[in-house]
Amino acid sequence: MKIVSLLKNAVINFSYILNPIKAKRNVKVVLFGAWFGNRYADNSRFLYEWLSKNKEKLNLSNVVWVTRRQEIVEELRKKNYEVYLMESKEAVYYQKISGIHFICQSPREDITPKYSNGAVKINLWHGIGGIKGVDFASKECTDHPIVTGIKKFILNHTLLRRLFIHPGGWGNCMYLSTTPYETSILRQYFARYDDCFIESDFPRNCECIELMPTEQDVINYLSNWNTFIFYLPTFRKKPDHYVDPLSDDRLKDFLCKNNILWVEKQHSYSKNDFDVVHGDNIFKLDPDFDINVIIKKASIVITDYSSVCWDALYNDIPVIFYTPDFDYYVNSDRGLVMKPEEFLFGPRSDTPEQLLGVLESYNGKFSEILPDNKNEIFEKMWGIKKNYSEIWQDITNFIKSHPKGGI
Repeated sequence: MKIVSLLKNAVINFSYILNPIKAKRNVKVVLFGAWFGNRYADNSRFLYEWLSKNKEKLNLSNVVWVTRRQEIVEELRKKNYEVYLMESKEAVYYQKISGIHFICQSPREDITPKYSNGAVKINLWHGIGGIKGVDFASKECTDHPIVTGIKKFILNHTLLRRLFIHPGGWGNCMYLSTTPYETSILRQYFARYDDCFIESDFPRNCECIELMPTEQDVINYLSNWNTFIFYLPTFRKKPDHYVDPLSDDRLKDFLCKNNILWVEKQHSYSKNDFDVVHGDNIFKLDPDFDINVIIKKASIVITDYSSVCWDALYNDIPVIFYTPDFDYYVNSDRGLVMKPEEFLFGPRSDTPEQLLGVLESYNGKFSEILPDNKNEIFEKMWGIKKNYSEIWQDITNFIKSHPKGGI
């Protein structure tokens, strides 16, 4: 199946070489997509809103969002943003003529990739400091050594990578990074060997420009609580060895007794069974909710192998690691890019009982969970905090110094 996918991508890219899109790329038109076209979230969303509000100042004519969901179109248009359904004639037009294409997840689905040939392509990504495996960093690659060998050969050659890995030339795109150390992690994460990483800050670390109605409702609800625990597990290929922390009634009793709100959101790519729940000190968000608009308000973050731990650290939020399937995840599921000691900078629990014990021991003094060397970790992973203007300057400067990058 992977070989077939490579061949299909090659056909699309070869067809562009033989019959390139005739429309001239307009550097004043910038196009965005995110999360398979189904979510309005993350780095793409934050940068899109800022550019939209400042497009005249930045000499941009159009800042466009494309999506597969009509409700996103309706919500954004109410706020006077330029947005189109993915395959509408307007979306196709802007995908063909825009000078820069931004995504934050999948080169195959965030936008329509076959229209990206000729545009500068930038993956803003959605996680820092890759912890779990993906692409060649994943354990699943070892299941197919022949295919893995072929793909690695392709990835070592710029032309082959552009032709075979992702339609529209996305196999040769740029990536947003933060520090030299983070770049070294992402090189392994994506198996990229060329100079394609833009080191700056993440747009989602800046203040959100515009809240959606459902987001404002959640924020209003959170304001009623003095303490809220934010539980953010990552996705798994097989959740068979995963144990829900709320399966222990004693943890629920602890929340009620101490008037603590448990806010939970499963990863958007998660295969876990999940229901949105509201009540009894437990608030389970829709998996498509953008956590970046509320994470700064969390009292503590609980996660496992998710890079959200670094986002928590960015905002001085304590982190507890809950890893009930540690051995299975490391050896049989996604695998890890980083060594456990490189990212487990907070208390670790393998069972709901252990997690409850940690929460009880720190109840009322969660700030003590922050690591003593948090400034050192921050410098290593994040470097310098930047605002929207500085991030945009870093991106445009990089494009100017790499005029053919991602094309």
